[in-house]
Amino acid sequence: MRIHFLQHEEFEHPAYIFKWINDRGHSFSITRVDGGEEYPGFSEFDMLIVLGSLASVNEIQDRPEVQREMDFIRQAVDDGKYVIGFCFGAQLMSVSLGGKVTSMAHREIGWHEVRLTPDARSSDHFKCFPERFIAPIWHGDMFSIPPKAQRTITGEYCPNQGYMLGDKVFGFQVLLHMTPFNLEEFMDVIGEPVPGPNVQSSQEVREGLQHVESVNRMITGLLDQLAE
Repeated sequence: MRIHFLQHEEFEHPAYIFKWINDRGHSFSITRVDGGEEYPGFSEFDMLIVLGSLASVNEIQDRPEVQREMDFIRQAVDDGKYVIGFCFGAQLMSVSLGGKVTSMAHREIGWHEVRLTPDARSSDHFKCFPERFIAPIWHGDMFSIPPKAQRTITGEYCPNQGYMLGDKVFGFQVLLHMTPFNLEEFMDVIGEPVPGPNVQSSQEVREGLQHVESVNRMITGLLDQLAE
């Protein structure tokens, strides 16, 4: 399978998905959107993965370069590609597909329990996910579920943690591709989380790495299924 990434920040890279690609013998390419690089043709990839960013979708979505990226995402969906988004990427996908992004009352940072919705539990795509699990989350905005999509993951502080449109489009607020090294990159760039009701300290965030292998197994299961 040929995987193409849309990357917006140096530290918001494919992380664990690099390991999955290498282990499975797939190929990949990257467009550094922050560097103004060109997008590939739709015949050049099978799966599009939209990665995170420090930016707020609401603050930048009217910029011409962001509109262009949203058009590319929309066309990839229309072309029948597998499309997956994480955090900002899932938010941008939601807006591209007719949803919206709103600011949350409180930021959500750290390792928090989320759970699958009935729609996800009845889908083969989520058979590698437990009904409840602890996941890494780092956001202050929330996407809406795009028209015709289904909510797949929900949480106490943020009801929309994941969605699925048909059998090929998946948005995740949870960072299932996080690795210990990538977490340290987050901490180096963003710094100590600003205290809040749903915000863990840097020590608590690092302690949460005990859960990282389990969330990596979940995204492995989904990616393996899509690549069959």
